[in-house]
Amino acid sequence: MLGRFFGRLTGGNWRPPAQELAFAASAGFDTVQIRSDRPGEIADELGVGPEELGVLFDDHGLEPVLEMLVRHDGTPGTFARALRANLPAIEAIGFLRVHVHPVGPSEAAPQLAADFAEALEVAQDAGL
Repeated sequence: MLGRFFGRLTGGNWRPPAQELAFAASAGFDTVQIRSDRPGEIADELGVGPEELGVLFDDHGLEPVLEMLVRHDGTPGTFARALRANLPAIEAIGFLRVHVHPVGPSEAAPQLAADFAEALEVAQDAGL
């Protein structure tokens, strides 16, 4: 079955990643998306180290997908910094698909295109 599953790993929906991935695999999903709200803090957010999480994804035959919710106040380079902070975990977990959702004031909008372009260069250099 081809299916995508958003890991319920936040707020009132939280359960340990091992249980969430086992559920997704048993239900026939092939990908699980997790979310990062704090650059460089994926292990803290999920309660499991990146290497262990990568093994869990592999053991269950699931592809990990990362959603980065990045707060942008208009400071140039925000997306690239967030991506660089997450690169060690991205590599250890085995993410091949990463997407960024900017959050912040409308005054930051003029900076977004340049920041996405810079983050794309970082992603390409990292092999994403």
